[in-house]
Amino acid sequence: MHLLEVTTHVLLLDLNLGCGKSFSLVVKMKTDGTVMGQWVDKFNDDTVGIHMFIDCMTVDGNTEIIGVIVTKGSTNGANLAGSYAVTAMVDNGTSANDPLNQISNSYYRVDPNKFFDFAIEDFGLLDMNIGQH
Repeated sequence: MHLLEVTTHVLLLDLNLGCGKSFSLVVKMKTDGTVMGQWVDKFNDDTVGIHMFIDCMTVDGNTEIIGVIVTKGSTNGANLAGSYAVTAMVDNGTSANDPLNQISNSYYRVDPNKFFDFAIEDFGLLDMNIGQH
């Protein structure tokens, strides 16, 4: 079984947003390929966010691409509930001597039938300066 669990407050490097964001993500992939999990992504003041049900994940070495169904939430005034989204992560290790872990932005309103067409190179990865797990 592959287990990915991340709970952290993140400040993304090279972004001049003037704020951090936090997220909690837990996903399990069983040996038969079944995937289950949830993800909560909060923005700015930690009161506005998106809740997602994880239903798909690909793992290649230390990279994961995750597909989700948005169960609740909006961004920039647009309700995203019911839409499909993808994101990617790279686990670069657990030591302070390892390169920083990376995460991409989430991409919403993606066709779920195209999930397996995505590769890690399709995502702009951002360094996480907090959250080395």
